[in-house]
Amino acid sequence: LLDCAHLASAGQRHPVGSPPLNPAPDKENGMDAQPVTSGNFERRLRHILESLESEDSRLTGKAGRIYEALEKDLLTGRYKFGADISAPELAKRLGVSRQPVMAALSQLRAAGYVTITPQVGCRVVTPTTEEISDFFRLFGAMEGVMARLAAERGEPGEGEVLRQLAQQIREVPTVPGNIPLEYAELVGTYHDVIRAMARAPNLARRVGQFWRMSDFLLWNGAPNVHPAGLRTASEQRLAIAEAIGARDSDRAAALMEDHVWGKPERAGFRPPEQQGRAPDAEA
Repeated sequence: LLDCAHLASAGQRHPVGSPPLNPAPDKENGMDAQPVTSGNFERRLRHILESLESEDSRLTGKAGRIYEALEKDLLTGRYKFGADISAPELAKRLGVSRQPVMAALSQLRAAGYVTITPQVGCRVVTPTTEEISDFFRLFGAMEGVMARLAAERGEPGEGEVLRQLAQQIREVPTVPGNIPLEYAELVGTYHDVIRAMARAPNLARRVGQFWRMSDFLLWNGAPNVHPAGLRTASEQRLAIAEAIGARDSDRAAALMEDHVWGKPERAGFRPPEQQGRAPDAEA
């Protein structure tokens, strides 16, 4: 959910696309010939994530900071579908001129979060149920490709790092109506590892943008998330990690596609036209 790709780096960077430090074993033997212990897990994790490139198209300066703050508010549901965002009020509250605020809002519009109507103002988008369904179908297909590439291109030991992350996610305590921060951060790191293992940096950047949009859609439409849905997702991530570690690219892709397609349903998603109504009782 949250993007945790920018962990501190350690050791020598291994360039994306260069040959593996150790030849990858064949498909039958999997990719985990090198043991990953509790002592070297964090080091191995940092080494994997070093290959992810940071965003290079964000705003800088005041406008960049305003954009990041507003995007965070959108991703965590502070601004709901259809909410108005007043540029003058933002400028006054932040103690800045309207210029950096408008630059930030224009970038948010380009990212698909808001609409801006001249002489009317800025408003958070209100996607239809069909649009949200279409988004997750496309997103699932993209993530399926990343899982397939990770299974095909992962280096020795990386599959075990991914499996251990999946285990950590499964062990995070959850309560109804809340997604723990630790859970969200670990989920973000899990998917960052898969994107890094895929060794397709241009594709990874684009998939990362889709991750932020998925957070935005889910946080707005899923106010009543239940631990059962989180447990199901955790089991799915473990199965995906095991398929990637075994270099079973077909299974990894299929499991990941199903996992992403099922996100709205598992999260108890309620479409925009149903928000504000009392949720149906669960059977």
